[in-house]
Amino acid sequence: MTLKLRHFLILTALIAPEALGQVAVLPRGVGLIQYSYRNMGAQVDFFNGDGKLENYSNANDQKIGLKSIMDKTSIGKSMGALGNNSALNELNVADIDISVEGNVNANVFAIGYGITDFLTAYIGIPYITAEVESTIAVKVNPELLELKSSVSQFLPGNLGEKFNNYKMITPERVREQLAKEGYTLNDKWSHSGVGDIQMGFKSAFNQRLMRSVLFNMGMGLDYRHPTGYVEDPNILNDSTLSEGGEGGYAGLTTSIQPGFVFARQFYLGADLGYRMNFSTTLDKRVPVAEEALPEQNRLTQVDIDPGSTKIARLNSKYMIDKFFAGYYLGYTGHERDDMSGPIAGNYDFLEAKTERWQVYQGMQLGMQTVKAYESKQFPIPLELTLGYHFTSSGINANNDSYYSLTMTTFFPTPFMRKPSRRTH
Repeated sequence: MTLKLRHFLILTALIAPEALGQVAVLPRGVGLIQYSYRNMGAQVDFFNGDGKLENYSNANDQKIGLKSIMDKTSIGKSMGALGNNSALNELNVADIDISVEGNVNANVFAIGYGITDFLTAYIGIPYITAEVESTIAVKVNPELLELKSSVSQFLPGNLGEKFNNYKMITPERVREQLAKEGYTLNDKWSHSGVGDIQMGFKSAFNQRLMRSVLFNMGMGLDYRHPTGYVEDPNILNDSTLSEGGEGGYAGLTTSIQPGFVFARQFYLGADLGYRMNFSTTLDKRVPVAEEALPEQNRLTQVDIDPGSTKIARLNSKYMIDKFFAGYYLGYTGHERDDMSGPIAGNYDFLEAKTERWQVYQGMQLGMQTVKAYESKQFPIPLELTLGYHFTSSGINANNDSYYSLTMTTFFPTPFMRKPSRRTH
């Protein structure tokens, strides 16, 4: 059986679970198999709530006050309260620097099938491997050493001498205290598993506007199932492994992809999508005020009504014989989630971090052998794409950047439409 592909397919992007657009329908009975590898490299910073790049280490730095140490350590409890000496209570004992660096790699498998000439079904399954390394460094405030005599006079008996000789805080004691509060901060956290599965349908039609200009309109319906890892509220250095950090809930995306093909070589189009996210319940620690590390008794199930997600992307692609180059510019915005739970607390503090947007760009280089296959100059219809994706700006967003290698091939089935025979 000869596999005959429509020529405009060579100007389309690949059916991948992370992309909405440039996806034309497959001919009836034609299948598609795709594999994509993405190397995210080291993840060390993110876009904070002010839209500025912030190192993960800075976000985890904490100043430990003398009163908090005295209240929470065994020697502190034996000494009793420090009284009303505000100068001592506000004195910083030490700066704790928690450095975090993550590495993420993704293998994405996708398959598509042309149900009719105007309707294609597909499913995409990512397999994600993530690793986060964390180190703790402690810098004791030198002013504390100069105030030994002043501190000692507030302590009863020989406890002043014990205090002078007491090593106030070390990385080990930080971990011990975190463990008492039910937190885990290992030197290394890792996870491997299936990410969020996406499946859906694409439909498209085209209309020739003039001899060298073809208008193409695509429409899509995409369902995302939350099978990816969602961060544990008790682990300090894990990460939600899903698109845009939106994990733990399902979503249904409707989209349109208007575009133009010029002289069968250049494609220019857009992807416009709206995702409705479905309510869910997740375990979270609810702060009383704005504390970064709520206590263990603040752990509860939180009902989440996620905000919607809006997607817009401009795509371009230029073909020269078997080779092509592409560029895209995109925007993803997620509206603020609404949270509630059985205990009183500052849910607004949690909600504020869920409102996010991200502007990203990407470039692609590749080759395809579809025409060569149709003319029997190449054994299989194949497309290879090397890409680079990076984030330009954002709010409460990951600073994603990665290289990708994507391979796509097509295959016939018994349900494929047979080529019509010409009569002379």
